[in-house]
Amino acid sequence: MKKTKTLSIALALVLILFLSTTTVAAIDAEITQHPAQAPVNQPFTIEFQITNEENQSKNITYQLNAPNFVEVIDGDLTKEIEIDSNDFITNEVELKYSPTDDADTSDFEDLVSYKFNLEVSEKNQTPIYISPVEVEPVYPIINFSAEVNKQSLVKGETAEVTLSFENTGRYKAQRIKLDINDHLSEREGIESINAPQIIKELAPGNISEEVYQIIAKKDGEYTSRVSIDYNNGIENISKITDFEIEVKTPEIDTEFQEEEVVIKKGEQGRINLTVTNSGNKSTNININIITPHGISVGTSELQSIELDPKTTESYGFIVNTEETGSYNITGLVEYKINNQEEQKQTNVLINVDEPSLDMELLEAPTTINASESKSGKIELKNTGNYSITTQLTALITDGSVQFYTSSSSTTEITLSPGETKTIKYLVTAASESTNTELEITASYNNKQIDKQQTIQIKENKGFLEDLSLGNINLNLNLNLDSILNSIIKPISKLGMVFYLPLIAIIALSGWILWRHKQYSYK
Repeated sequence: MKKTKTLSIALALVLILFLSTTTVAAIDAEITQHPAQAPVNQPFTIEFQITNEENQSKNITYQLNAPNFVEVIDGDLTKEIEIDSNDFITNEVELKYSPTDDADTSDFEDLVSYKFNLEVSEKNQTPIYISPVEVEPVYPIINFSAEVNKQSLVKGETAEVTLSFENTGRYKAQRIKLDINDHLSEREGIESINAPQIIKELAPGNISEEVYQIIAKKDGEYTSRVSIDYNNGIENISKITDFEIEVKTPEIDTEFQEEEVVIKKGEQGRINLTVTNSGNKSTNININIITPHGISVGTSELQSIELDPKTTESYGFIVNTEETGSYNITGLVEYKINNQEEQKQTNVLINVDEPSLDMELLEAPTTINASESKSGKIELKNTGNYSITTQLTALITDGSVQFYTSSSSTTEITLSPGETKTIKYLVTAASESTNTELEITASYNNKQIDKQQTIQIKENKGFLEDLSLGNINLNLNLNLDSILNSIIKPISKLGMVFYLPLIAIIALSGWILWRHKQYSYK
């Protein structure tokens, strides 16, 4: 019992000693009100309370430590004040984030801290630090884009432009000014209609869209620029975006691939019409092939063909020939641009012909001795555009005709277009006649060419004629009576022995002449 009482007394003494050496804090403080965010260049208030818990008044110094770019509008960041015993004061400081002239948004983005610290102290006493609070500086950030629903237009056509605005900042944007410039490339090419000029307000996180039209006025390639301008509280922000517009009125060109077509009469030919759409829009076209009398086209109309932009297509047509001659065929292409009818046309020359052959008699004999032969030549020329096979025939009143070449006899000749061939022939007279008619006929493709030659047949009075021995020409016209008189009379005078060699020489010369003439006809 005595021990318990002694322990209690000891504990009481220790407690008294502890209380006598420990100082109870007599000053308390706290930040009672502050915004979580503060728009740049917009005032905000921080409120704090300081309490004196002692029974005597106190002189207290407070200091509100603020981040960079903070400007005091009303109140003091640091001040010495007196607080009565067991009393408190409430103080307010009105502030704003106010960047310097050379500051920009990056300065705020790079701020390490948005904290405000309150420090309270008595003279010569250790300060009391109050837990800091954060006030984030906020400002609008506007992103925008432009989207056009058609970038390829024809003259008179309109496109719709949608402008999208998004505020990705933490504060509303006000009075966003818009400027639309259609004339970066060339004036009067395109023109905006009902374009917006200002967006009054855009809250943070919100998206807004503005729509206007562009009308195409002249062919060309144009750049349209949309720019915005707004103030985020720190600086004036300007942003731009461009988009391209091409104005290309559909232009249809057409031509035949062939300048001239040659077709054989009675046969078919082909023509090919090309059509080009050099514009940037699909276009419906109608094709008509116009033909004159004497020629026709199998399918002369093609309706409602859709021709894609920047495309060339070819269309073939079969041509039927009826009569020879030259004909102009017209290809007519019809289409519409902005509900206005347009057309283009082109022409092709069609020549319808048939095989053609010329024949000439060269070195044709005009005289011939009875029972003898002479040669001549026939020149055949294919003057047309097609191969020809011709049949040669001959008719002579008194005698015969034989055709031959250097290798063999022939009466059927084939010639390519433009080719010329020479055919030899041999005329043999059967008997004496005043005149005989030679007629040579070349037949081809149900047509024929006739050539006539009159030949005089002479009496065969001599057995030596036109004898050629080297450079010596002997032209003898001897009759039988003169030969006998020249031989018999000398024989009677001088005797047979002297003239027999002479008769042998004359006979041998006649045989040589006869053989010479035989070889000349081969």
